[in-house]
Amino acid sequence: MMEDASGWRGEPEREFAPANETELRTVLCQSFEQKIHITFAGSLTGVTGGAIAEQGWSVSMKGFNRITIEPGKATVGAGVSLKDLQEAAQASGQFFAPDPTEHWAS
Repeated sequence: MMEDASGWRGEPEREFAPANETELRTVLCQSFEQKIHITFAGSLTGVTGGAIAEQGWSVSMKGFNRITIEPGKATVGAGVSLKDLQEAAQASGQFFAPDPTEHWAS
């Protein structure tokens, strides 16, 4: 059973939390071969139910949390929260301007 910040619930057939691109590729290839739908999830901080799988497989991207900050550029994984990105940018003397209300969102 999965639940996001809104309380929306779903029950995927299987849940995966790949730790790297190789594991993610394996899951995606299996789902393609078996014609199984995939729903990607971050940290389940959303309030619209978009990350909640009601069928098929759920793939959590929470482990993809790498942040690389360069002058004028940030490269982040799908599991990085806005708060963590803003803190990393600030530590490098920069800022990330978009500031929606969900600082914990990924």
